[in-house]
Amino acid sequence: MTRQAVVRTAFRRLAPSTALVLCLTLSGCNPEAGIARDLRASCADGEATACNDLGQTTWDGDHVLRDWRSAADLFEQACEGGVAQGCVRKGRAHVNGRTVQNGLVLDSTLAVTFLERGCEGGALAGCMTLGDMYMQRDSVVPEVEVTGPLRNPARAASYYDRACNGDELEACIRLGRVYEEGDGFEIDGARAAMFYSRACDNEYPVGCTHLGDLHLAGLGVEANPVHAAELYEAACHENVMRGCFRLGDLHATGAGVDLDNALALAFFEQACYPPVVDGERAGAVAEACYRKGDMMVNGTGTERDIFGSSRYFRRACSFGFAEACRR
Repeated sequence: MTRQAVVRTAFRRLAPSTALVLCLTLSGCNPEAGIARDLRASCADGEATACNDLGQTTWDGDHVLRDWRSAADLFEQACEGGVAQGCVRKGRAHVNGRTVQNGLVLDSTLAVTFLERGCEGGALAGCMTLGDMYMQRDSVVPEVEVTGPLRNPARAASYYDRACNGDELEACIRLGRVYEEGDGFEIDGARAAMFYSRACDNEYPVGCTHLGDLHLAGLGVEANPVHAAELYEAACHENVMRGCFRLGDLHATGAGVDLDNALALAFFEQACYPPVVDGERAGAVAEACYRKGDMMVNGTGTERDIFGSSRYFRRACSFGFAEACRR
């Protein structure tokens, strides 16, 4: 057995906190353990940014054993040292349902306290997460289930607005949806378009897709399916699969573009099985899978292929598209 294998076996028998300390001091634990050791030394010397970085390393389990409880303590230390991002990370840690298994507690009051400190300190992601909590929507944080204070759309919008004005463009999308859907407010398509345009104009292509929807529906802006198609194409080009799906839908109906079922199929295929870009695959669109399968069943734009369509219906069903499950 190699030295590294012996060390790993020994660590499995230790309490997480003990293993974490040893992992930071023994280079045999990980070839890059020295990075974490340097961060720990700098944090101990009062460098708050090092505490924040070490906290994230410990949270992710990079170069050290994952320990969310220790990470949250490091985020708090960074926050007390004036690092706004540390405040945000500390707050988010206490609305993550998975942290219960790792020695933390769900505490939305504590989370709001730290998120507000982060937001006030200029960490706009904290403002956006607060908006999610007051709107009671899914958080932008991966694998984080938001729990929180009583629903307050007006307060949520104020946090989104603050983040959007600071060029946190996902917050502009959130704010646009508030006004498009009338979630706690009167529906205001023109105002929604303003926020979507801000995101789209600043090269955040999700905003282009939402803006395209408004132009297609004529909600708050001129009904213009040709411009909608241009916006969807721009989003699709940047691997926003919803844009590809919407473009396929236009080609299937001939709205704003040439009626072209073969091209519609190609866009539905792209949205159902997104390409891998920079090692990551964009999120698939369940309805695109369903529409591709439906066209195959009917022989629209392609040869009729009932057997082949089942693969697309199964995929759409696995994503929660109920109609596909019945097919």
